[in-house]
Amino acid sequence: MMEIIFTKKENGKHVLLCKRKDGTCTWMNTDEFFLRHDLLHYAVETVLKFKSAFYGMIAKGIAITDFDQPRNKRNIKFSNEALIAEHIVNLAMIEMREGLFNDFNNKLKESIVTSKQNLKDFYINNEQLELIRLTYSNLLKKWNNLVKDETITLKFSG
Repeated sequence: MMEIIFTKKENGKHVLLCKRKDGTCTWMNTDEFFLRHDLLHYAVETVLKFKSAFYGMIAKGIAITDFDQPRNKRNIKFSNEALIAEHIVNLAMIEMREGLFNDFNNKLKESIVTSKQNLKDFYINNEQLELIRLTYSNLLKKWNNLVKDETITLKFSG
């Protein structure tokens, strides 16, 4: 079981720390956008029971900072699950900013096709989608109620 710890700091400069079950850690400073993005990854990956997306990759030993490298310098092999998760997270971030899509799955299919990543279609049922939104909303409420140096600690079983 990996612990994911988000620590609130001043001026939108926060810390994301992941403690793997083998005792090793990886961390990075993060801004408000990526903090929300990473909270949403947690919601998506836990609701959909993904094991090899962002947090699964970190649990298996990839350093968080490896994702900051330019794409051509990354030594990361992305699973289909990781790529699907990224599409879902990005679309959900758009929804949070612009309002809910009439058909999330249609937008997901368009996003996958446009990416030319040769991924299979992926379908999220309404129950899963609502649970992702609820989980994320609850995480954001917890985050927004924190004061400086307080944390949210999450468990990831990936």
